[in-house]
Amino acid sequence: IRLNQRIACTLPLLDLSSNDPESLGYLIREMNYLILPHVKSWILEGAMQATQSSGEALKINLDNMRAADSFEKGEIEPETSQCLFVQAYAQVGDKDPVVLRNLWDGDRIFQVSFDGESGVDAGGVSRDALTRMTDDLFSERFTLFQPCPNARHATGINTEKYVPNPSHCSSLAMSQFEFAGKLMGISLRTRLALPFELPSLVWKRIIGLEANMEDLRAIDNIACQLLEALRTCEEEGTDENSSFIEDFENKLTFTYNGSDGVERELFPGGRDKIVTFSDRFSYCDMVEYSRLHEFDPQIEAMKRGLAAVVPLSPLRLFPWDQLEVSVAGDPTFDLEWWKDHTIYEGFDKNDHAVQYFWNVMGQLSAQELSGFVRFAWGRSRLPSKVQWITNMKITNRGSSTLPVSHTCFFTVDLPDYESEDEMRRGLL
Repeated sequence: IRLNQRIACTLPLLDLSSNDPESLGYLIREMNYLILPHVKSWILEGAMQATQSSGEALKINLDNMRAADSFEKGEIEPETSQCLFVQAYAQVGDKDPVVLRNLWDGDRIFQVSFDGESGVDAGGVSRDALTRMTDDLFSERFTLFQPCPNARHATGINTEKYVPNPSHCSSLAMSQFEFAGKLMGISLRTRLALPFELPSLVWKRIIGLEANMEDLRAIDNIACQLLEALRTCEEEGTDENSSFIEDFENKLTFTYNGSDGVERELFPGGRDKIVTFSDRFSYCDMVEYSRLHEFDPQIEAMKRGLAAVVPLSPLRLFPWDQLEVSVAGDPTFDLEWWKDHTIYEGFDKNDHAVQYFWNVMGQLSAQELSGFVRFAWGRSRLPSKVQWITNMKITNRGSSTLPVSHTCFFTVDLPDYESEDEMRRGLL
């Protein structure tokens, strides 16, 4: 506790971006695991308040029909797509990022309307729009990001994660990656927990940490198995060049397949040079380095966008997994915590309908719970516990058939169902 109190007082004086191992900023960053989560959040909140701007909300108009038509035509590339992310990028992507630090009406940066759709944006519409923009980034509707190799091959861990598409390196794509970083900053400022489905390698690089073999394994298990087989082949009885070439069928050259499946040379002429037993370690080291850095230009663009909205310095206090939860929320749901942060109107927490409600919620999958949060609050994830400031409210809707939500206020009008089966049918 005393250490954290002293750190909180001295941090504003330190350069947390320093790479000098003898500097105090570097040492504090290396000891970030000793800093309590609420202290880190307090420091980050102070930095965001110090850089907050003022003014009117940015207005964005989105068109669901245009987005659907574009996808139907196969327009999924950065140059052709008209998904909601691209529509928003076209309207505010080149705005002075200072305006993206303006929290309007408490927790909003945008005021959103949809073509041909009624609805006044009192918070719920903009939350839903930002969530759907982020969903576009991690979907088949847009190729700026792509499923990681583990996802495509259905092997290993992180089969739900996406990585930047290394093939997209045009000025337009880089600008869109930067806008994705700005959305990450907006997620932090608004506590929206937008669902950025990114692996540890990306989160680490954003805050200047080195990635390692385990981070590569977390996105491409098959590639790591090959590298391990090459590095340990001597233990399996391969100890001279002829048997090595036989084992690997004389097909291994100084190339590698990136996360996008594209074969790239490790050096000019590498496609014509066979990997031998004696230079296999050199080959493995080059592949590992290339794979760990294959997204560097795209991540640098995301980092620029994030830094334009939120100061990077306090983010360096967070381990990558705490940063992920701060930006993107937790994809899992702590129902006991959620229950303790719910208030009731027209119900008592011990009423049968309330008990039915939480019993059904406890039986839902994470995906179904995410769908309920979107129904109730216009977002797909709950904020982290240290960022939680809005409790859910459940009101008694009497004998009505179906529940009604007020996404602007995280409120659900729940019918007074008489059985758990009725509750389940009403919620699903």
